Amino acid sequence: MRQALRHHGPAALLLLGLALLWEWASRSGAVPAYLLPAPTQVLQTLWEGREGYAQAWGFTLRITLGALALACLTGVVGAALFALSPLMERTLMPLTIAAQVTPLVAVAPLVLIYIESQTLALLLCAWLVAFF
Repeated sequence: MRQALRHHGPAALLLLGLALLWEWASRSGAVPAYLLPAPTQVLQTLWEGREGYAQAWGFTLRITLGALALACLTGVVGAALFALSPLMERTLMPLTIAAQVTPLVAVAPLVLIYIESQTLALLLCAWLVAFF
């Protein structure tokens, strides 16, 4: 216990100090509340809207786990194809590199336009992040 406190104590004190500074800056008017609300106000707002978060959390979890499962599956299959077939590797490598270096911010609007199902579009975007 002492070792954990000695190890994590300074970081915890720093976070507590920053939170208190943030609270003071928001409450004193040094920073307008619309720009940076106080941590207590943020926590209060989160607590008041907690009923609606369960459904959103469940949807996000489904998309995340689905994308992770697809990324694992396609990663293993892709690795096997690349390892077993040099022709396949040479053929798909340029496409793989292009997909890897293209920012998701550039791809996401196109995915949302061309795929009608919002769930499928989100799953594809999350898969791109998880795969690459």
